[in-house]
Amino acid sequence: MFIGCMLAKRPKIEMKVNGKPFKFELDTGADNMVLTVKDWAEIGRPALKPVKVRLEAYGGGSLKLKGQCMVSVEADDKTYELPLLVAGCVGAPLLGMRWIADMQVEVNKLIFGKSVVKAMYSKQKLDAVLDEFSEVFSPGLGHCSKLKAEIRTQPNAEPRFSKPRPIPFAYLEGIKEELQRAEEVGILERIPESR
Repeated sequence: MFIGCMLAKRPKIEMKVNGKPFKFELDTGADNMVLTVKDWAEIGRPALKPVKVRLEAYGGGSLKLKGQCMVSVEADDKTYELPLLVAGCVGAPLLGMRWIADMQVEVNKLIFGKSVVKAMYSKQKLDAVLDEFSEVFSPGLGHCSKLKAEIRTQPNAEPRFSKPRPIPFAYLEGIKEELQRAEEVGILERIPESR
């Protein structure tokens, strides 16, 4: 019985297990990390504990497990103590989801390579636009010079007091800050007393 399949070329990641270098094939379909008995012997035959886990190979057959041990894993200048299953089969060491999650392996980086974001603008062009339209990008409140607005009311209209809506406690501090900011720039005016 073989671990893994030959359907696609899998990305590989180099790590040291108990000080011995290995190239692991990325296998996001595998939950556990499995090494063969031969590889287990190379890492110094750490003590095995019995396991009650049943693993299925890619083709559907079950893997005969010899046991489980804890190993020291070195990757990207970090060291982890992780569980390892040992199976009596042949195949490449597979990096399963448990180790991927525990070591926070960047799977996309392994599959697609480094992502490079190129600047969409130059600093000089940005500065030129900011200078040319400095009024638009200046701090503070702007003004509309193209339109005139007028609020019409009935001649006998009287101001009416409306109770404020209840605000969730989590939003209270943010709303207070925004009201303060709006008052400072002249959008709102504080009313000293209400009925």
